[in-house]
Amino acid sequence: MYKKDSSAEDIKRAAVLYKSEAAKGNLLAVFDLGKLYASDLLQRKDDELSAKYYKQALDGFLKIEPTAGDMTAYIQYRIGKMYCYGLGTEKDLKQAFDWFSKSAVKGNKFAQFSLANMYYYGNGVEKDLSEAFRWYSNADKQGQPYAAYAIAQMYSNGEGVAADKDLAHIYYQKALNGFLDLENKDRADDNLFYKIGMMYKNGLGTEKDIAKAVDYFKRSALMDNKNGLYEYGKTLISSDYEKRDVEKGSSYLRKAIEYGNINAKRFYAMQYISGENIDQDIDTGLKMLHEEADKNEAADTHSALCLGRLYFKNDYGIPLDIDKAEYYAIRAEKGGNEAAWYLLGKIYSDSNSNKYDIEKAITYFKKSAKCGDPNAQYQLGKIYLSADDKRTAYQYFKQSAENGNTFAAYYAGRILLDNNASADIKTGIEFLQQAALDNFDPAFFFLGRYYSKFDDTDSRSKAKYYLEKSATEHNNSNSQYLLGKVYLSENKTDRAMEYFKMSAERGNQNGQIAYALMLYKQGQRMAATLWIKNAADNGNKTAKKIMRQFDKQRTYAVVRSANIAQTVISKGISQSSVLKRTNNMLRSTLKSEEARTARLMREFEKDQEKQKIQNNSSVSL
Repeated sequence: MYKKDSSAEDIKRAAVLYKSEAAKGNLLAVFDLGKLYASDLLQRKDDELSAKYYKQALDGFLKIEPTAGDMTAYIQYRIGKMYCYGLGTEKDLKQAFDWFSKSAVKGNKFAQFSLANMYYYGNGVEKDLSEAFRWYSNADKQGQPYAAYAIAQMYSNGEGVAADKDLAHIYYQKALNGFLDLENKDRADDNLFYKIGMMYKNGLGTEKDIAKAVDYFKRSALMDNKNGLYEYGKTLISSDYEKRDVEKGSSYLRKAIEYGNINAKRFYAMQYISGENIDQDIDTGLKMLHEEADKNEAADTHSALCLGRLYFKNDYGIPLDIDKAEYYAIRAEKGGNEAAWYLLGKIYSDSNSNKYDIEKAITYFKKSAKCGDPNAQYQLGKIYLSADDKRTAYQYFKQSAENGNTFAAYYAGRILLDNNASADIKTGIEFLQQAALDNFDPAFFFLGRYYSKFDDTDSRSKAKYYLEKSATEHNNSNSQYLLGKVYLSENKTDRAMEYFKMSAERGNQNGQIAYALMLYKQGQRMAATLWIKNAADNGNKTAKKIMRQFDKQRTYAVVRSANIAQTVISKGISQSSVLKRTNNMLRSTLKSEEARTARLMREFEKDQEKQKIQNNSSVSL
């Protein structure tokens, strides 16, 4: 038996021992020879010899099964496993199901786990999560750690049972302890090393520990596990990994692809397309994705989805092709990939496309939203908001926000605050604060603007806090302008001028006018005139009116006008009588504030969509 740290010589000696035992009729040794020659641990793969040993083992198991006595359940399990994976025979899931069932009812925990898997995935039998959970539980009670892991996943995802994160954590811990116990007893194999690595990588039943995860991936990879090869190779080419080795990582990924790991192929294809960690080669990347997506049978729906997104987003220099985007999105959806619903919703909701069909978009977004997709819930909120159905829009924004969507939290908060009902104010502020916690600038601005409407000390303090965050950390010129107004209302002229100047220098026309009028108040007529002219040249009507006044009035009139303007700034735009006398010199142009917010939203959404393509280019096993 070779172990996790076995050298090439150890493995050769193990092969000699297996052959010796096989010659004595040890069927387990015959099976292990089949497994050994299926890998290249002996420096060469020999599929023909592997198949020969596997067939010899299967024939032997079938022959002794009727008279195996206490070993009957175990032999039945081994037969089921060989039919399940097509080892020494054609793959036959019905036969596998029958043999696993015979063994499971006799109490074999491995067969119980395998039978549960068939029910869970619907392989060879109709999918039945309740039966899957029952057989996983039977196996778990006998100390089968893989079954504990499966139960943890079902509790985590709410599959067949009510979602329960605490129970999921307990079962993950139980599974990890069982896996580590197997390792300590030198009973770990390549699959187990990979599984332990994934648990450390994702923090399942333990704290995240990337160093430990990489170590286990490496062990698995060195035993030619296709998933271990993928994870270890992916780590080695990453720019975030301190021991980065792109050449070695690429070799592991290519080996994983050679062994049939589609996730590795899809990931490597996206690396070619993005040029993120290897030299960019878009044609090669697309070719690799098409090879998997265009198969007549067993096409990879995730590769199809990647292609749909790439042709839709027009990223990485790939020409926009809405027909191909739709084709591959539909292909992914027909293959059962629910993530395709969101992409189809995006395709049909694009008003600039010849595929535009808002009813279809709503249908697909609703399918995705029903599965808890926060992005689909957010898109539905936007659609209903644009149709002025704020009640329905709010419900979708609320769902999305509760699932962690920052944009949705912002819109949900705005709808409630705009509604101005006292019962909604507290919830609206909480949603906006949720968005602000994600450092979302429009939320800072809107909260600051909301609190700036009130004269009490607490509100002013909050207004300054949120506007300060937006003005300084995000350089938001509208926030700088409003913050200047708040300080001016407190007679803090120097601070007011500081923020008016910041806003003016950022090109904010309200800030330019306010700063100019403050300069006039100080007698700096030339500088003030230049700022007013700047705003006027950019089309600001208020600035143009002020410029006409400057041409007509004497200095004393200008100073008087500046004094009145200061009153307007400090008291707000509700003073209509003052506004009329000064030709609306400081009329609030909230449209400019809304325009900036909308622009920021578009920029954030574009970044999010791009990130989504990268995040979904691979699917963990």
